Amino acid sequence: MPMSDRAWEDLLAYVADRKVVPIIGPELLAIPTGQGEINLYRLIAEKVAAQFGLQFGPESEHELNDLVYAYLEQNRRARVDDLYRPINDVLKGLAPAVPTPLRQLATIRGFDLFVTTSFDSLIVEALNQERFSGAAQTLDLTYAPNLSTEAPTQLPASRRPGEAIVVHLFGKASSSPDYAIHDEDLLEFVHTLQSRQDTLPVQLFTELRQRHLLIIGCPFPDWLSRFFIRTASGNRLSLGRPRNFIAAHEVAKDRNLTLFLEYLSYNTTVFPGEAKEFVAELHRRWIERHPAVPPLPAPEALSLAPVEKGAIFVSYAHEDIAAARALGAAVREIGGDLYWLDKERLLPGSEWEAEIQQAIRRDSRLFLAVISRNTEARAEGFFRREWREAVERSKGIQGRDFLIPIVIDAEYAPDQYRLIPEEFRRYDFGWAPEGRPEERLRDKLIIELRALRREEKR
Repeated sequence: MPMSDRAWEDLLAYVADRKVVPIIGPELLAIPTGQGEINLYRLIAEKVAAQFGLQFGPESEHELNDLVYAYLEQNRRARVDDLYRPINDVLKGLAPAVPTPLRQLATIRGFDLFVTTSFDSLIVEALNQERFSGAAQTLDLTYAPNLSTEAPTQLPASRRPGEAIVVHLFGKASSSPDYAIHDEDLLEFVHTLQSRQDTLPVQLFTELRQRHLLIIGCPFPDWLSRFFIRTASGNRLSLGRPRNFIAAHEVAKDRNLTLFLEYLSYNTTVFPGEAKEFVAELHRRWIERHPAVPPLPAPEALSLAPVEKGAIFVSYAHEDIAAARALGAAVREIGGDLYWLDKERLLPGSEWEAEIQQAIRRDSRLFLAVISRNTEARAEGFFRREWREAVERSKGIQGRDFLIPIVIDAEYAPDQYRLIPEEFRRYDFGWAPEGRPEERLRDKLIIELRALRREEKR
């Protein structure tokens, strides 16, 4: 039977409160071809099989587990390790476009932490495209029992507003056997999660136990589905835990598993359909309640070239560049011209310090100081020199505002920011969570822009 409206309402409320972790899998990876859609894993398996001259029977799903068995059956002396590099090479060669379900999930901003059980990076691409206009702003973490690289595995101790994080729980594709391609790999990953505390992403499992799980498109074997749900739970399933939701076709059609979940995991709701159908419905219901937020402007759309007078200077710490871009986009939307934004794109050898000083001292007509937990954590930084220049400039301006301090943290109290110039405290702080101005600040910016336009006409 379909999910009840009450179950949908519960899920949407949990997502809005950022209390849900989506755990996504290969069922969402439908890739368009000339003959229709095909699952990415199946397409990779077919292409690698063709390289080795392997044949699949007509009933085979052509996925990677079958590929491993067929390869070993053809050559008893073969090693599974020989398949990881070809699989990675095929994935790179395909360079698949981001599937629609992943884009839809990426637009749901109540999701800030994603766990992926597949080895591709398509969910990372989806988040970068939908939330950051292609800029590589998503924190991409990888877990593997014997990870051969120095890739980070632990969640950050603190989060920035608007941050998106992806954890590859079963590894990420590479030329080395550091990712799962068959059942024995899955068994090893799960065993290591349980037995080797030195490799355990502790903070991840803490979050999984504290939040509700939304398992989408993960065709886990029966044993792994039960084990995974129990591992992420702080108690026996029959004692209850934060609510779980499962949308996976392979799980829904497994009668033994669904009975187990129905009678012994009381707080688990199973969506009886395709994973992509679930995502489409979740996306539709979310957008009805939360109209889509425009993505951050692409870096190339934010020109650094000086513009005519009336321009606006955005000062920020490097860690806040995503929010600064969003703020810049909002300013442009209401008719403002940006003088400066991404200092990373300054050419080597350019006299950029002198250019910045000139912009603040003479050319810009409004100075937006981005304040955050990141600026509070840094006693030094070029943005502090920008702030001092702006304070000095403001002392010589009468009759209008030049400097507007803007807090971008999701929650704040002005007195919590101690490392700001004392002069800032004379101003009303604006508020722009994740760089998106709330109504009062937007109205203030419109008033100041109109005043600038009147000044230009004199």
